[in-house]
Amino acid sequence: MLGLVNSHLSKKMPTPNPLEITTALLSHKALILKELSEIKQTTSLTHITSLETAMPQDLFLRQIQRGLNQHFQQELQTIQKILKRIETGDYGKCFLCGYLIEKDRLAGNPMTGHCMACENTTSLVTNGALPPGAQLKAANDEKP
Repeated sequence: MLGLVNSHLSKKMPTPNPLEITTALLSHKALILKELSEIKQTTSLTHITSLETAMPQDLFLRQIQRGLNQHFQQELQTIQKILKRIETGDYGKCFLCGYLIEKDRLAGNPMTGHCMACENTTSLVTNGALPPGAQLKAANDEKP
């Protein structure tokens, strides 16, 4: 299975069309809203009145529901940001440095908001290998 994934990722993909991306994002947004609605209904069925009397599976289910809710809310925010960037003509530009995101990267993940240089330095900052102030400077140093 891993071989199939790697060979698929290594193929050169065309740069996504903003109209196609908008359509796909709106479709994805509708699915997320449906999932959030189902989570809300499920949450209302799981009544926890007291932590002392709650069943462990109810607490576990509630934690999963909260996590899914947060994940979907973050996805909705990302979708809104991308739709706004498409509308303003900024789609495909890095959130941090403003340079164009590499075509292969954008084709592989149309929802990405960072070029590879900024993604790499963000990872280094997150992992503690670089101090937070070095993030933009390091990313911009790699630009032509």
